[in-house]
Amino acid sequence: EQLSEQLREIARRRADAGRVERDLIGKEREETRLEARVESLVALQRSHADVDPDLKAVLAVPGVLGTLAEHLEVPEALEVSLTATLGKTLDAIIVPDDETAVAAAAATTGRVEILVVDDTRPAVEGFAARLGGSDVGRGVVGRLLGVCEEAPDLRSALAQHRQTGRACVVTGGGARPRVAFVTARGEVRVGVAQAAGLAVLGRKREIARLQVQLEAAREAAAAARGLIDEARQALQSAEEASERNRELQSAAQSAAANAESAYHERKRERS
Repeated sequence: EQLSEQLREIARRRADAGRVERDLIGKEREETRLEARVESLVALQRSHADVDPDLKAVLAVPGVLGTLAEHLEVPEALEVSLTATLGKTLDAIIVPDDETAVAAAAATTGRVEILVVDDTRPAVEGFAARLGGSDVGRGVVGRLLGVCEEAPDLRSALAQHRQTGRACVVTGGGARPRVAFVTARGEVRVGVAQAAGLAVLGRKREIARLQVQLEAAREAAAAARGLIDEARQALQSAEEASERNRELQSAAQSAAANAESAYHERKRERS
């Protein structure tokens, strides 16, 4: 009876180990899928996949820091407003000094916007303060926009500009207003300019989202590996206990057989 129970326990342990192993395979596949996707997106970022050929030539110049978009991290809710504000300047090339700017300009015959980093690092205020990214990127945006205010619609933006003399971007309200930007000079820009930087910003958000998922997948796979170790150890313990029981039963049966044989031998000797 005890041996039968141990055999049933071994069967249960084997089923548990198989289930955990299948679960681990699924988690490792998800981990591999996410790793591949992140690596693919990072490779696209590093290759400047979305920029014009003229910009790629400039980006290869030693010392160039990349495009402005590559230095920013923008919440999706602010992306349209930022694009209305900066337009193609999202694709502008950032350089650390005048010498690099001259070298970058010489690297192309096309039209390229080049921004030299300002060592003074002005305070980042207003709309620009809501953006993330590197100090270089945020500093450049702060210098370009100054204290850019926000308004729920174009009428309000125009009124705020006339009152303060500052730039003002329409970031929305209860309704869905037309995307617009009022410059510090009073120019009104309506609509979203197409820029390669839009794809860069979206890809950066996607990479960040996938990296969170990848970290969770790695933790889940590590936990599953721990469960497999536990399941295998439990199976091994059950098998060892069953083997010990078999050995004890075999020894008991052998002792019983020997005792019976000795009994019959003594009986024959007496007769």
